[in-house]
Amino acid sequence: MTIDRAGGSRSAQLGPARLVAVRWRPDVNTVVVQSFALAVAVLLLVPMPARAVDDCGLIKRLMNTLGASMARNRMLIAASQASGDNVQQAEEASALLARQTKDFRELREDYVRNQCGDDWD
Repeated sequence: MTIDRAGGSRSAQLGPARLVAVRWRPDVNTVVVQSFALAVAVLLLVPMPARAVDDCGLIKRLMNTLGASMARNRMLIAASQASGDNVQQAEEASALLARQTKDFRELREDYVRNQCGDDWD
């Protein structure tokens, strides 16, 4: 192997054929390595806003689904009180509504804690 001190290139001699290696340029290669390291560091240190958006979207969907179920249970309770029928079904709906109300409040707190906003669409 021979090194050309003036040009900074390396080459290897195998018999009569001479293989030319990649020209090593310390200034260019150092810049490339440093740029890559900087890009990786920035990607690791910058928080991921997409994840927060997904969490907020999930919480919002759960709140909407739970709210719809709560409305159905309120309707069952009101219909039972008006007609006097299905008392056992109304009691079950009332117990379920109490649990859903607690869950909804917890989801609402998570929504605010994750800085999704004070209200939803």
